[in-house]
Amino acid sequence: TQGQDQETSREIIQFDAAFDTRNFRSASGIVVRDQNGVIKVSKLTLHSNISSPFVVEAYACLEATKLGINIWIDSVTMMGDSKT
Repeated sequence: TQGQDQETSREIIQFDAAFDTRNFRSASGIVVRDQNGVIKVSKLTLHSNISSPFVVEAYACLEATKLGINIWIDSVTMMGDSKT
């Protein structure tokens, strides 16, 4: 009914990236889990012409954000491991 709080689920999007300094290539991985830890979506993206590990972490975060938007997540916690 109207006026009642609707319970929303809270997903977690985790992302990470790997960088090959010799060939300036990288990969980023994304996992979306529901509040019970069940994997709902996973995605791997390969990148080329990446200049630094910082850039690939930024790309991974961008890809994770876009994925969350595309699958219509209402409430999310984004988690990466970059210190910068």
